[in-house]
Amino acid sequence: EQFGAKTFLIYVEPVFSKTGETIGVNYMGMEITDQVRKRERMAKLREEIAVQKAKETELNKIIHITEETMRAKQMLATMSHEIRSPLSGVVSMAEILTTTKIDREQRQLLDVMISSGDLVLQLINDILDLSKVESG
Repeated sequence: EQFGAKTFLIYVEPVFSKTGETIGVNYMGMEITDQVRKRERMAKLREEIAVQKAKETELNKIIHITEETMRAKQMLATMSHEIRSPLSGVVSMAEILTTTKIDREQRQLLDVMISSGDLVLQLINDILDLSKVESG
């Protein structure tokens, strides 16, 4: 460090005679190596802080997205359970109705009702299975 590169600030100004001729120069030199190095270190630290803040911002975005995804999955699972229970009851009642004395048209309507209910129940079960797999 003692024999390494040094930085100097040099002030030079001409000295004029009364007639306006340049008759010499005044100069002053000052070593500013430490100040320059400190300024460079500060600039590097500012850059590192900016990079760290950008990483932190990105991480916060990822955390937010993950939390939103988890809430959505939980809501979907809760909704699916809340829909599945009453729908199971409706399908079961429709199946019981098929064992009673009904005409052909009523039987066809009940069959459509049971078939549609079973499809919706299967869809809800698939959604629940998917949310369980994705949540681990």
